[in-house]
Parts: sequence; C-alpha cells; structure tokens
Amino acid sequence: MTSNGKAYRRAYAALAETFQLDTALLRLEAGRVAALRVQMETTILTLAEAQRARRDGKGRRPNLREIERLSRRAGFADGTYTLALDRLRQPRWRP
Repeated sequence: MTSNGKAYRRAYAALAETFQLDTALLRLEAGRVAALRVQMETTILTLAEAQRARRDGKGRRPNLREIERLSRRAGFADGTYTLALDRLRQPRWRP
C-alpha cells in the first residue's frame, strides 16, 4: 500500500471514530473528506520541501514564484478540506 493509501485509511478511521457513518451516503462523504485530507497533507509537505530546497539547497532550487504557487495550492487544499469537514458535521446528513 502506498503512503497516500495509508494516510487515507488513517484519515477515514479518524472520521469513523468521530462520526457515526451508518449510511452509504455518509460513508461516501467521509471518503471524500479523507481524500481531501490526504491531498492537503501532500500539498503542505510539497511546499515544505520546496521551501527547504530554496533555503538550503544547492544547484537548481525552486524560484519564489514556484514557492508562492505551492503556498496558494496548500491554502486552497486546506480551505477545501475544512469546508468538506464542516459539511460532514452538518445535521442534514443524518437520517
């Protein structure tokens, strides 16, 4: 299993501990939220690696525009995950 697969399983398990996923729709939505969490974590790690390479690296390093692009992507991924998690918390998903 890939590291993203393991991260997905951890995220889904955390959601299953927090929410009662007793319908197919809730399980589907929890899967979407778990996938968004993995995407968020991946983009944050990519940003951190690029910042470290720019600061400490030798040879070709990411330019400032690349760092800014990755920063916007990480912010967008964080916002999307937060919105999806808040949506899962809404009582309208409950039967």
